[in-house]
Amino acid sequence: MEFQEGIGKGKMLSLMAFMLLLFVVPNALAQGGGRYYQEIFQVVRVTKDVEYGQALDAYGRMVPLKMDIYEPQGDSASYRAVIIFIHGGGFTSGDKATWQWEDLCTSFAKRGYVAASINHRLQLPWSLDLDQAITQAMYDAKAAIRYFRKNSYLWRIHPNKIALGGGSAGAITALHATYLTEPQYEGDSGNPGYASTVCACVDLWGALYSKVNQIDPGESPVLIIHGTEDMVVPYSEATEIVHRCDEVGVHYELHPLEGEGHAPWQKMEDFLPWMVEFLYQWDANNHVNRPLFHGGTDYDAHHLELSFDRPYGLIQPVDLYLSLTQPSYEGTGNDTYYFVYTSDRFQLSNGIYFNHAKPVSQREVYMANVYLPETFWLYGPSPLNPLFNDGWIVPASFTMADGSPSCQALPDGDYTFTMEAYEAGTDHLLASGSTTVTLNRGCE
Repeated sequence: MEFQEGIGKGKMLSLMAFMLLLFVVPNALAQGGGRYYQEIFQVVRVTKDVEYGQALDAYGRMVPLKMDIYEPQGDSASYRAVIIFIHGGGFTSGDKATWQWEDLCTSFAKRGYVAASINHRLQLPWSLDLDQAITQAMYDAKAAIRYFRKNSYLWRIHPNKIALGGGSAGAITALHATYLTEPQYEGDSGNPGYASTVCACVDLWGALYSKVNQIDPGESPVLIIHGTEDMVVPYSEATEIVHRCDEVGVHYELHPLEGEGHAPWQKMEDFLPWMVEFLYQWDANNHVNRPLFHGGTDYDAHHLELSFDRPYGLIQPVDLYLSLTQPSYEGTGNDTYYFVYTSDRFQLSNGIYFNHAKPVSQREVYMANVYLPETFWLYGPSPLNPLFNDGWIVPASFTMADGSPSCQALPDGDYTFTMEAYEAGTDHLLASGSTTVTLNRGCE
């Protein structure tokens, strides 16, 4: 690995100008100031050609996969946010060290990020198979994400604050790596056993094509910047992503570049602030702004089942809590039913991990002083590998000892069930979400 040090491009505010800003626009600084928002570091250190994986290239040779990593010089922070960029080039050309990616990585490193620009496998121009090209590039990008989680201590990064972005073919790759999260899309380019989820995606004139419906509820937000006159990757690909995000409730930001064609890098000065704002909110501060759990319910006269998807982007151990609210109970408007008399919520798990595989086992959760008459069950992770779990199913029984519906325990009405995930052993809320059900079992 080769180390380089230097001062990146950009203007630094003078002390006098900075003091003026403190007095003139205090609200703006309060909302978005300091690290991750402004360029607070002067010098950036670049580590060239870090090997993050290996894969077979277009000639069938096993080749190393490399990236350049940019860090703020003199930074003492222990858990830093990461942004990984992927170059364009139609999957047949391009390089991690072209000026656009050097400038972007330098700019974000000066803001306090660990920024990386990766190379991936390239295809032969005369025999390009687009589906294969996207798949292989996606596999390589996921290996780079896993590399940072595997080596989080080495690079002093926060494993839950990793964002992915790219331009053109790189944006196509980033989108596929972000939203194709099932196990069959992981690939074998390196660093198995670590999650490849990201907390945010930056799409510079990219597309998901036929995979747009792979965007699922609760997945990571996306920033879309696209020229309206793009003839290479049509602007309609951006609107297809927007329509799907609207359907499933995924956060997006769309910035059309009016009258611009493909890859309008001459507009970087215009769109860089959008990237800064978006990543500040969804990468650097993603513990505040995580997409919520997506919940579902099913019930009959004797049984209620709640299901909550995993919170995407969270790979650390979490404590889960469940609470129940009946919004309109006897006209009071906001009474809360609790599953445990002695607490306002019940702890369902302690230090449980999330990942991709479906739950394969269940364990009982016994509660003291349960408000409902019988035990809840929590479908949890495999006892052999606690890293694998994709969702939670919490069934509750309404049945009394004689087999009749327990109307006294939970009368008919509208109920909101809330699941909260906290950083294990702390009061740091990482994600939360609710699901509402109307019970109508004939109970009065």
